[in-house]
Amino acid sequence: MIKKILIEWSYRLDDGIINLNNPKHMLILSEVLKDMKLPTKVILEVMGNLTEKEKVKPLSDKDKQKMRDMGLIWKGKGYGKEGEKGILYKNVDGKLVKTGDAKTQKTKPKVNVFPTDKPADTTTDKQVDTKAEKTKSTSQKIDDNRSDIFNNRVTGKGGGETSLQEEIAGISRELANKYPDDSEEEHQRRIKKYIQDNYGDTHFGKKESTLDKLIKKSAAGIKTMKKIKSNKEMKFDENQPENYPKNLTFTKDGTSAVREMLEEKLKNAKTPEEKKHYEMELKYFIKHATSETGVEGDGDTAMIYQDTDGNMRIVYISNKQGLNDPHSNATIASTAQSIRDSKMEGADEGALIDRLENSVDEAVKANKTWASNSRKIIDENKEELSNAPLVDIATKLTTGRAEFVDKSSRKYLDNCKKNKQVIEYIEKNNLDINNDEHLVQAAIAVAGTGDADELNDSNKQAPNKLLLKMTNATSSIRTKMQKLIDKGKSVEEAAEIVSKQKNPKKKPLMGGNLTKQMCLDIYRNNSLKKLEQNSQDRKDKMDNAHKNMYNGVTELDVAHYQDKEGMSADEAIKRYKEEAGPNEQTYTLSFLKRMHWDRYLDGVDDTKKMIEIGDKSYSPKDFRDCIGELTEWDGKGSLKDWVLKKMRIEPGSSKLKFVSKEGKEIHLGNDTWRTAGDLSKVAGNLGNDMQKCLDKK
Repeated sequence: MIKKILIEWSYRLDDGIINLNNPKHMLILSEVLKDMKLPTKVILEVMGNLTEKEKVKPLSDKDKQKMRDMGLIWKGKGYGKEGEKGILYKNVDGKLVKTGDAKTQKTKPKVNVFPTDKPADTTTDKQVDTKAEKTKSTSQKIDDNRSDIFNNRVTGKGGGETSLQEEIAGISRELANKYPDDSEEEHQRRIKKYIQDNYGDTHFGKKESTLDKLIKKSAAGIKTMKKIKSNKEMKFDENQPENYPKNLTFTKDGTSAVREMLEEKLKNAKTPEEKKHYEMELKYFIKHATSETGVEGDGDTAMIYQDTDGNMRIVYISNKQGLNDPHSNATIASTAQSIRDSKMEGADEGALIDRLENSVDEAVKANKTWASNSRKIIDENKEELSNAPLVDIATKLTTGRAEFVDKSSRKYLDNCKKNKQVIEYIEKNNLDINNDEHLVQAAIAVAGTGDADELNDSNKQAPNKLLLKMTNATSSIRTKMQKLIDKGKSVEEAAEIVSKQKNPKKKPLMGGNLTKQMCLDIYRNNSLKKLEQNSQDRKDKMDNAHKNMYNGVTELDVAHYQDKEGMSADEAIKRYKEEAGPNEQTYTLSFLKRMHWDRYLDGVDDTKKMIEIGDKSYSPKDFRDCIGELTEWDGKGSLKDWVLKKMRIEPGSSKLKFVSKEGKEIHLGNDTWRTAGDLSKVAGNLGNDMQKCLDKK
């Protein structure tokens, strides 16, 4: 029975470690005894014996860390291995001492903590082990998650290095809580030392240059902790349980660990207030950490902490490396759904959806259209294309997002080795898959055929992705040469200049692999130019979708003022210029939702959300204050309603702006409809004036 009580007691504690001097721990023990329906007399005797017991000196921080490193847990009379029988260490005068050495210490009077007239303990070893496994708490699971990220075994929403950056941001917050007075430089050095000491032999821990780069973009911890502690409604308890606050990145395992903790807390809630607290925590968890609402949660990382009421709370953090990073990155289809879901009163829902679907139809199909058109161009221009330096383009000139790099990338070509159609072509024609010339030949031969009819990073679409990257490279070279030629340079002179181009950081164009002859062969090949134009047409479809969407919104609002409010055409146009109508407001609201600004403006995330951008930290209130200042809000009524009427779409661009009383245009955000690599995307970014305002906060 004693063992059963101790295990249940330990299980209900946040860190599983019993502290007889902690009043909260004693309160939890009394609840355990009551739940076991022990007689009141027995409960009083147990609690009395414990309070009379000589105070135990707590372990030093060093010994606590030693205990954790050895995987020890509290077993009632000492510390032992989880899932194993026996006590290996005891706390003797605040020191962790092996049980074999403990007998040499001074003995203390034995206190009969638990009365002896109780039923025999019927808990089996198997039951004990199962309970002990459950006490592999959220804290331990999160530690395992961090290790997996550094070993590149798991990733969060943004992939390997992005997940690493997010995890470093969590480390920054943990160290900031312990060392709040560090300077920026001291804090960054401390982060690096922590990683070297704990994860120096991992996949990412060995990459010093990567770590140095990411630490600079992830060191907002001191500012974040100051904002959280100064926000009284966040109720941050300065006396956190051991190992807390706990930071994590939302990988699959990290997300499930938090969900399990919250569900368990809700299940064990003892009061209506506690139950309500964890119901609300689960609601925010689903919103910020999952896609169960139909929209991907905006929490990249999170911090779990104990509040001043003794409850566990979670604050969700959106992590960006810079002010220019997108705050929203949606597909064209999900954007269309967001607009549908944002219908404002007075908007013509049927007409709005009809205009929307007509506007985005071609954009949604852009990738398939590109693939089929590329195939047609290749088939009709085989002879001329055979004279282009295709192998050099594929092996030496393809890069990621940056054109000016130390070296180009082979990954798009190497991915083709895993493509089923490429492999079949190689085998059928007795070619060598490890011969670059043969591999390029096979990739071009199957691009836009069979299953290769789309654009994405899958092996199935690898030939198409390679072709897109090749045409991006040749188009860039052609554009650079044409600009020089238009200024009076000969084709030869332009080729010579472009082949030697470097950016201000001395990075060479296309990894320094570009030669004058390649430039000439690319520029003079009209079939390559046709493929490049096909890729440009794909991009134009997104621009046209946005323009058509805007024109449709304008027409609907002017018609609304004429039909619903009886205005003349001139009056309706004048009104539209002064204030957004219900259809444009519908579009603007969808932008606010995708950027999460609607929640910032309403204040619903004030105690649940932080936004870290590089080494800076912002609260929803910081965003709300900037939007209010920039739109000249007078503080009356709803700020969100004010923004919906006053923030306008700029015709022919992706900008959302506000015009001040003096006629100055204030750039609040960008809603860019574009092709992002292989996808049709709608990216939401901070406008220039919004960036400047936040930078001052």
